[in-house]
Amino acid sequence: MFRYTVTPDPHAHLLRVSLELTPPQDAVTLHMPSWTSGSYLIRDYAGGPRSNTGTLVQTDKCHWTVSGLTPGATLRIEWEAFTYSVGIHDAWLDDIRGFYNPAAVLLIPEGIDAPCLLDFSDCRFVPHCSLEPIGTHSFAASCTQELLDAPVTFTSAKGEHCILNLSVCGIPHTLVFTGPGSSTLNKDLILQDAQAILKTVLDFWGAAPFRQYLFHIQIGPRLYGGSRSLLRASDRHTGPSRRQRILPSERL
Repeated sequence: MFRYTVTPDPHAHLLRVSLELTPPQDAVTLHMPSWTSGSYLIRDYAGGPRSNTGTLVQTDKCHWTVSGLTPGATLRIEWEAFTYSVGIHDAWLDDIRGFYNPAAVLLIPEGIDAPCLLDFSDCRFVPHCSLEPIGTHSFAASCTQELLDAPVTFTSAKGEHCILNLSVCGIPHTLVFTGPGSSTLNKDLILQDAQAILKTVLDFWGAAPFRQYLFHIQIGPRLYGGSRSLLRASDRHTGPSRRQRILPSERL
């Protein structure tokens, strides 16, 4: 099993990450993806992380190795990821809110796949994630691919946010809004729109390949774009007027 621990450092715009695993050999190679689900461009995420333990040796553009290990012994690796991009394919963190796409933050062991635990160590932030929750600040993934497909939004008491829950065809859906104006949205109208749109989609396909779905929606000036995949959708919106509906069908 892999255990990732993510510690937000909002003042430095950093996510401090540790990974614990038990490698079967005397060396392990880790990589950072060059692209992410739902956003089909080369992103070059490997420029973001930096090791603060000296154990990681970068061998090429997106690979790192740790050698001289004792097979079967627990290994702990630590690094930092800079979070100062509002893009839905990247990562942002301040003391008000945060969001990260796992491909921009997490190093993934190569040639080994296993269930993953994802822990968050700062209780000032509440993490919102489509993975299976284990308590308030921990989540479980069945494999690294599922982990990479689960972005995280952080909300805090300092920042505006709105969380809406609805059930569509018996499937729980959650909408997490962050950013200016998110606390004054027309919740009834959003739920009405979302119910109609999502039911139409599910009726069209006949069955859903997921047990739950999470929408990450960031509101702010000059924001646009989105990505979606099996368990979640991430969208950015320029703040709407009070008359506008926040969930037009083309977004979903």
